[in-house]
Amino acid sequence: MAQRTTIRDVAALAHVSYQTVSRVINDSDLVSGASRQCVQDAMATLNYAPSAAARSLKDGRTQLLGVLVHDNPNPFFGSVVRGIEDVAYDAGYCALVCSPHDARPTICTSCANTASPASPLSPCPRGLIRPPTWRRTACLSSA
Repeated sequence: MAQRTTIRDVAALAHVSYQTVSRVINDSDLVSGASRQCVQDAMATLNYAPSAAARSLKDGRTQLLGVLVHDNPNPFFGSVVRGIEDVAYDAGYCALVCSPHDARPTICTSCANTASPASPLSPCPRGLIRPPTWRRTACLSSA
């Protein structure tokens, strides 16, 4: 299995420090145009993309959007979820589709019922979309 490309790999190829690569990724004004271009070229050459998981650990936020859906075979729900996924993707989010049940809370409902994630590594969504007809259940008491 191939190793994931890191900012240190990008820095080595661009002949800059890893801090400079970080500044380019975060669009800092502290990087010269020439260095910025070298880093961007190295990122393109290595097909580097910043890790969303690492970013969420740093700032405590994820780019997840929880989507609660009924367990329903109606194709209408599939079309709605697809539309949500498309809009979320265009805005830089990933839709996490959940079908919660009273006896089996999902990650969406677990996060909805707590003020903060149970662990710093919990991938709690930034927001929840639920059907307007969703009845209050034991697993979704405060959403």
